[in-house]
Amino acid sequence: MWSSRLVSRDIAQLETAIHALDQSSPPKAALAEQAWAASTTLSEQARRLASDVNFFRMDTEVGEASFSRS
Repeated sequence: MWSSRLVSRDIAQLETAIHALDQSSPPKAALAEQAWAASTTLSEQARRLASDVNFFRMDTEVGEASFSRS
């Protein structure tokens, strides 16, 4: 009788733990998706910034700024 109570208690604890994990998974998945979207956007913005900065290339040998439309 005593061991069946322990087993029942352990099963109840497992059910509580599983329920807690189920509750925390969707928000974590949403955060991961938002982080991925933000990193993708940031990567694209960095690429555009590099392209824009490239427009104002400094010719270090001559010491003059050159502008390119590439």
